[in-house]
Amino acid sequence: MREIPGVGFARCHRSPVRLLNQAVGTAQGAIPTNRAFYRLGMTDSGRTWPLRDNHQTVSEAQRRHYAIPLLQAAQESPALASLVSRMQASSKRLEAVRSLLPVPLRKAIQAGPLEEGQWCLLVSSNAVAAKLRQLVPALQLHLEACGLPVSGIRIKVQGR
Repeated sequence: MREIPGVGFARCHRSPVRLLNQAVGTAQGAIPTNRAFYRLGMTDSGRTWPLRDNHQTVSEAQRRHYAIPLLQAAQESPALASLVSRMQASSKRLEAVRSLLPVPLRKAIQAGPLEEGQWCLLVSSNAVAAKLRQLVPALQLHLEACGLPVSGIRIKVQGR
């Protein structure tokens, strides 16, 4: 028996492609559409599948032949650009008030969504939320002094 990565142990008389087809639920004899099959360079019955892209979704002019950071890809996408800008605005507010937060609580607080002037802080426990509620007026005043005003600060306890 030999081990096939991602599939487990297999008997030698079964081809790796059949095992992978069974693992991903493709029909026997179907040409796999998953790029992982192409990258594996596997053959079945003497056939090889060349590396190919779906030309209906990406034109040659749009295709990049190099990797780009996730943040750059999100900023270039019209649908994600507003989300990225809101995320950066929320992170900027958290950095502005971090000096006001007690040191033990700093790791337990994350920047949440910023929607219609309401800023949400995500906390890890009810105890952190209770202490943070006491600091909300001071945080709002500090944000206004820094030029990052918010109409309100909500505190949400994250579930595990």
